Amino acid sequence: MNVFYFLCHNFFIELLVTLQFSLVMDELLDIDAKQKKFTLLIYFCKFVVLNLPMLYFKNFVFPSNHWMGFVNLINVLFIFTTLKVLTHLPYIRIIIACYLAELFGMFAIVLPYNLVLYLATRNTGAVNIFETPPNLYTIVGILLALLLILLNKKIVHRWFHNFSKWTIRCQPGWWVMLVLFYGFSLLFYNADNAFTTSRYAIFCVAEMLFGVLTLYFVSWLMRRRDSRRLQQENRILTVENTFMKEYYHTLTNQMDYTRKFHHDITKHMDILKELTANVDVDRRILDYAKELETAFHQITPLSYCKNPVYNAILVNKVKQCEEKQISFRIEMQHFDTGKIKEIDMVALLANLLDNAIEECDRLPDTTQKQMQIRSDMQKNNLFIQVCNSSQLNTPDILTAKTKKPDAYAHGVGTTIIQEIIEKYNGTMTSAFHNDILEILIQFPLE
Repeated sequence: MNVFYFLCHNFFIELLVTLQFSLVMDELLDIDAKQKKFTLLIYFCKFVVLNLPMLYFKNFVFPSNHWMGFVNLINVLFIFTTLKVLTHLPYIRIIIACYLAELFGMFAIVLPYNLVLYLATRNTGAVNIFETPPNLYTIVGILLALLLILLNKKIVHRWFHNFSKWTIRCQPGWWVMLVLFYGFSLLFYNADNAFTTSRYAIFCVAEMLFGVLTLYFVSWLMRRRDSRRLQQENRILTVENTFMKEYYHTLTNQMDYTRKFHHDITKHMDILKELTANVDVDRRILDYAKELETAFHQITPLSYCKNPVYNAILVNKVKQCEEKQISFRIEMQHFDTGKIKEIDMVALLANLLDNAIEECDRLPDTTQKQMQIRSDMQKNNLFIQVCNSSQLNTPDILTAKTKKPDAYAHGVGTTIIQEIIEKYNGTMTSAFHNDILEILIQFPLE
């Protein structure tokens, strides 16, 4: 048999399988755009880098089958564990997706390619048809496989959309079926007359145990990492909560002091106005008093809502928007928070507006930047709507990526928003249209 021809045909098949596996698995597991290049490299390593040498040694160096089971096990574990680390999905979902992808690949690539070569050579057997050199029939087989791969992608998108979010019922039954399926594949790979019955059974059991322990070890490492990350998030949330409480109390004290100061200075301005009404007052003193009165009216507090604490938040955000040249519209006169604690509403408003300012700030200077926050009461429900200019690819602010230097702090901010909404049985919906991101939050006040 010509080794070169054999490897050429298998190389074409493994490349096609890599492409097909990538398209199908990315759809089944909902792989994002940044991870697709990495998963494609993983599939290339499995099907080309690992499978081709295995086929060469199997057919030309060590025809015995007893070592193939272990090599195939390593190959399979490589795929399962790397996809587990990338997607954080359960093993059962990953394994089912892999077997679905292999099933689609069998009908889209292996069978059509072999059928074309069989019609060309009239040889039977997978090895015999690969003895012929690549020719026009090879190109026909590749083109037919590519056509079926594209058809497979449409079928998977049509019938298996959101497979990563499907509820898998009767998981123990699936596990039993998958273990039996893989057990039979081990029996096939390890079938060798050189093995005695006892050694044959021990080898299969050892491989199964090795596979289970490897999957469990990787899963344990991921749970340990997630546990540490959760502990770190809790520490940061505790610090954030403490800071928000201090900020709230400081803001309340400042508002009380400002209100008293404004009350007193109003009286002083009235007295000064009466004194300057005297015709004998020096003209310079009169001009100075008028300038002082004008300046006083300019520093009169702005009122966006009746609650002084929330109003202070809005005043602060208006100042930030003016510095960043962002148009900010506020409609918060009808704003009754009911049983929602002020400290929680302060955290919610501050983080929502911070996210909106951040998204506007990342836009080019030539872009019109605008923000809006409005509230409304309807049938004992509080509605808070925040709109801002945006170029996000997703309307979900909980999964949107940040460009802040401290991206982890941004994640804590969105976590706070989600926790406050859940705490008061609220809901949040989001939409993106005409370069405007719209967040709508609803709280029942009963």
